[in-house]
Amino acid sequence: MKATIILFCAVVGALANQKIAETCHQEDNCLAAEGCRCAEKKSPLPVEETPQFIILAYNDAVTDGIYNQYLEPHLFGRTNPDGSRIGVTFFVPHEYTDYEKVNNLYNLGFEIAVHSITKNPLSSYWQEADAQLLYDEFYGQRQICSKFANIPIEDVIGARTPNLELNGDITFEAYQQAGIQYDNSWTAHSNNRYFPYSLDCLSEQPCLIGKCPKESFPGTWVLPIIDLTGTNDNQCNSLLGCVVEAESAADVTNWLMGQFNSHYEGNKSPMTLTINSAWFLAGDYNEQGFIDFLDQLHGMDDVYFISHQQLLAWSKNPQPLGEYVPNTSERNAECESKTCPLLHGEETRYMRVCVATCPDEYPWVGNPLGETEEPTEEPTEEPTEEPTEEPTEEPTEEPVDPENP
Repeated sequence: MKATIILFCAVVGALANQKIAETCHQEDNCLAAEGCRCAEKKSPLPVEETPQFIILAYNDAVTDGIYNQYLEPHLFGRTNPDGSRIGVTFFVPHEYTDYEKVNNLYNLGFEIAVHSITKNPLSSYWQEADAQLLYDEFYGQRQICSKFANIPIEDVIGARTPNLELNGDITFEAYQQAGIQYDNSWTAHSNNRYFPYSLDCLSEQPCLIGKCPKESFPGTWVLPIIDLTGTNDNQCNSLLGCVVEAESAADVTNWLMGQFNSHYEGNKSPMTLTINSAWFLAGDYNEQGFIDFLDQLHGMDDVYFISHQQLLAWSKNPQPLGEYVPNTSERNAECESKTCPLLHGEETRYMRVCVATCPDEYPWVGNPLGETEEPTEEPTEEPTEEPTEEPTEEPTEEPVDPENP
């Protein structure tokens, strides 16, 4: 813990000198060759050469029930036009997550990103959080995923803030020192279809929720969430938040295809679908309509389901259709599965992990590895040698109390 605080203070001290971001001009003060890209609504490639990307982004704790009921039947075995497995991003919160299942998802080629430790439901918690708290929430969850799912921490590079509540520069300061390379919390109205961009310069994207950053954060990227439109054209940033009148699975499929076509027939901006398992239960036809939507897009040779990590790689080095191949790698993260009963408050949590030894305590903010601090022993003082005789004179100075020098 002491080393973590020293690291945090050193980084925050450097960030205190952060400069106010300049207005962005591509190829002027923002060179693509140097990994900088302005917030723009046009593709870095001609639109006809731009792949249409869809990112399925899950917010839930990864539980055994969700894994078996929704993730495996919906996603496993699906492929992209080049034959590669589809990419998916899981923004993983800590509570109730089964880290053996997280390990499985990682080995299947899906992306593991972080959704904080607590996933605190109060917007005020995130609006008022300082950089230390946000660091503890996001770096702590990187540590938890790496340690207990046994996956490399360098592969956990993305974050989404609960309630999509950005706290301006404070959030991105915490991201930088926590090793977060991109954010996927910043929403845009459906008529403002931004492509991914870096925060080297000032973003022109309005903040619909929370506060915008004003300073420069080189190397940190924003992968925007473009709003969907529900019935009566209401704007919504997640499937669960959209009001859609449906009397059949076909109605749900047609609505999703309409959202897709607004990207595909427009500027081909990446489409993020934020998915909570509760959405599948919120309407009688949602689950089948979603499956039919995935099936319908399967035959399109310019549509790729990728993760946000894969989208970030393309954004840094855009490749046209015909040349684009999603960056994938073979993964074989081992898992020595174990169930750990741990007390969290007054409740016993059964935490499934991929390590041989359970943590001492339930991992939480400020103690992500669940370690018990060693008790500090009170020093005992013993005289180094016995006096040989009583002093014959009063001391000329007051004696020094060893406990209060």
